[in-house]
Amino acid sequence: MASGLGVVGQSVLNAYGLLRAIYTNQGASANLSSAPAEGTSNPDAITYIWNGARYPAFSQGSVYSNILTLIQLTRSAYYSFNASNIAQSGALSSQVGLQTFLNPIQALEINIQPTTQGTRVLYNTITLVMPIIQQFLFMLALNGISGEFELFSKLRPSTNGLLRLGLSISYTLIGSLCIAGYIWAFKESWDVNGNQFALTWIVMWLYMHINFLLVDILTTWVPMQFMPFCILTWVVMNAASAISPFKLNPGFYRWGYALPGHEVYQVLVKIWSHGCGNQLHIALPVLFSWWFAAIALVIVAVHTRCRKASAAEKAETATEPSEEDQRQTDSAEADSARRSSAVELVPQRTRTIESIRLEREAYGPSYPPPIVRGQPAR
Repeated sequence: MASGLGVVGQSVLNAYGLLRAIYTNQGASANLSSAPAEGTSNPDAITYIWNGARYPAFSQGSVYSNILTLIQLTRSAYYSFNASNIAQSGALSSQVGLQTFLNPIQALEINIQPTTQGTRVLYNTITLVMPIIQQFLFMLALNGISGEFELFSKLRPSTNGLLRLGLSISYTLIGSLCIAGYIWAFKESWDVNGNQFALTWIVMWLYMHINFLLVDILTTWVPMQFMPFCILTWVVMNAASAISPFKLNPGFYRWGYALPGHEVYQVLVKIWSHGCGNQLHIALPVLFSWWFAAIALVIVAVHTRCRKASAAEKAETATEPSEEDQRQTDSAEADSARRSSAVELVPQRTRTIESIRLEREAYGPSYPPPIVRGQPAR
């Protein structure tokens, strides 16, 4: 395909900001003028090139339809300037000449990567949304397991970090394989191969792992009551950045170039369309910047969780009464016991509340909830 595109076609293939190209073929005007008079068929006057894999739903509805409209307007302009002269010349006596007159402007379509399967509308929408939601739900389960075994207070921060890193890599590898698998399962007649499947898997894994790290960071410092707003905002931002090309949007939305969702979709389009629209010089630095920055912040987040879990354990230990205090309480009279309880209850309850707060911050948000695990509510 690439070798037969010509100079203009190669420009569309290599240009990352070009959605389509339309141009007149060499000698098109001369052929169009002589065809009716000579009674010959008119060769293709116009060639238009576009990439069906890039924003497929948007391209079909806007780009492709506008190309057809432009071709129709060209035919109308031809009739306006030439119809009367051709009719007077008697060039319409032959069937071929009449057919050429009725369809003067013929166009040749070159679709670099036809993408007509029904699931194409999901590639820049649900495919970018589900990985974020998956990482949030997995984080709830991971924090719940960590709270069940009190990992942050029993293991060192480095051990906790390596454990969570291993689990996150394993889970995101499986999740990204499922995403790539559903794309290939419903590809129908789409012209993609095994190498593109492997590259799709790798790119989706990187996107999933970035989101896992970001969710881990958010759940460390953002209270649970604000987490739905953070996750929903992040989902909408990434999906909106890839829903339509920035070239056709107001300049304000160009900040979406900094979002991982947009850059992941650009890399996927390059993979699926055999190198067309290469944006790797933008996408890869953005993605790896997110990844390395998130890894650095996750290290701080794990240390923060371990520190809070240790503080919660110390606060809980401080609330346990000594044996001497217990004997004195048992031997005291009822009124003395009530007065002693009134004095000791306030600091003990304060320490207990502090322990619960620190434990909730260390292991929250989590699933199953603390009350289901048989622990005090955190």
